[in-house]
Amino acid sequence: MEEKEDEKEEERGGGDGGGGGGGGGGGEEVGDGGGGGGGGGGGGGGGGVTNNGEEEEEENEEEEEEKEEEEEDKEVEEEKEEETEEEEEEEEEEEEEEEEEDKEVEEEKDEEDEDEKDEDKEEDEDEEEKEDEEKEDRWE
Repeated sequence: MEEKEDEKEEERGGGDGGGGGGGGGGGEEVGDGGGGGGGGGGGGGGGGVTNNGEEEEEENEEEEEEKEEEEEDKEVEEEKEEETEEEEEEEEEEEEEEEEEDKEVEEEKDEEDEDEKDEDKEEDEDEEEKEDEEKEDRWE
């Protein structure tokens, strides 16, 4: 900002003053006085307002537009990142739920298998008892 203000001041400064007038001429004969001194230099040129002001305004507007576009781009990028993070979190949650369901199903299968084994054992024991009873009956 300060650099731009300095540039403005430089662009609007007045021109340099004109050079001083030449010295007076010498007398031709003894006793003649020398000629008068030359006139003073002309004043400096006025500070002209150029098109720089308009150009500068356009540049400022362009810079602001670029900044706004950059900010919008950043916001869009941030939104995309947030969406990506949310999607990843959802996927992780779904995976965890599936793993839990798989564990539950596996546990249920294990329980059913245990139950079947127990039933089979009981049946086997019952059969053995019957066979033993039949054998005893035969002996008698």
